[in-house]
Amino acid sequence: MAGLDNKSSAILSTCDFGIQAVINRAAETLSLKVICGHREKAAQDAAFYSIPRRSKKKYPDSPHNQVPSLAVDVTPDDVRWDILNDPTINPKEYYKQINQAYFNAGIILATGKEMGTELIFGGDWNVDYNTKDNNFDDLFHFQLRNTET
Repeated sequence: MAGLDNKSSAILSTCDFGIQAVINRAAETLSLKVICGHREKAAQDAAFYSIPRRSKKKYPDSPHNQVPSLAVDVTPDDVRWDILNDPTINPKEYYKQINQAYFNAGIILATGKEMGTELIFGGDWNVDYNTKDNNFDDLFHFQLRNTET
C-alpha cells in the first residue's frame, strides 16, 4: 500500500520542503517508511560510532544535522533490517531487499529530478550512475544534491 504513515510524515516534516515534496510524491507510488530526517547531536554520535558505521560524518557536519534537515533516510515499508545487517541469514531474501532499495532509489531520484529537486543517493555518492564504485553504501539515504557529501 503506497503512502506514508503518521510517524513517517512527522519525521519527514523535519526536512527541507523540497525533500518533503519529493518523498510525498514518491510515496504516491511506493510504500515507504521515513526513518530519519533531522538528527540531533546524540543521534548523530550514535550513527557515527555505531558498528557497522551508519554515518561517516560527526556532528554537526551531516546534512541531517541542519534545520531543516537537508537529508532523509527512507526505506521500503517492509524492509527486514535483520537480513540487511547479515546477508548470511538468507541470501535470496537479502538480495530481494537490496534490489528493492535500489528500485525505490531510482523512483525517488527520478521524481526529484522531475520536480526540480535533485538528490544524491547513498548508493551513488558521486552521482556517476555507477553503484560499483561506491565505498560506503547507505541505501536509504537521500540528500539535496547541492549539499556537500
